[in-house]
Amino acid sequence: MDEEMLEKLAERFKAMRYERYKVFVLVGRPASGKSALAKAVAGQVGATYLNCLSDVLPQIKGVPLGVFGPLDLKRFIVERANKGGLVVDEIEPLVSTFPKGEKDVIDFYSLLADTEARHPVLLVTRLGDLIKGSSFPAKRVYEV
Repeated sequence: MDEEMLEKLAERFKAMRYERYKVFVLVGRPASGKSALAKAVAGQVGATYLNCLSDVLPQIKGVPLGVFGPLDLKRFIVERANKGGLVVDEIEPLVSTFPKGEKDVIDFYSLLADTEARHPVLLVTRLGDLIKGSSFPAKRVYEV
């Protein structure tokens, strides 16, 4: 694991407690160590680690595709972030159900750009190119 990146992300997480917009993103290719870093950051800062693939997707199984859209996912994340710090990993299975595909994914990251929550949120994804197409600030995107 990249200890330097772990420290950088943990420090950023702690600093975001005092910022207005508390969402930041870790991007990287598949098998680049994002999940290990995400779990380590959550452990180090005392945040909840949420794996969408194993923790969330089974809960919404049976919900028709396209029902869980960008605004719904934003609300879902903010509700949890209002209870405490949050690290959200494996978000791709959820955003892949958005009815308008890539456009909705870009809109989702644009929505998150100015999202206010009580506690910091680290989103972990491999969708870096789509984030670049959104209005999400580059200074809140970390790459592994």
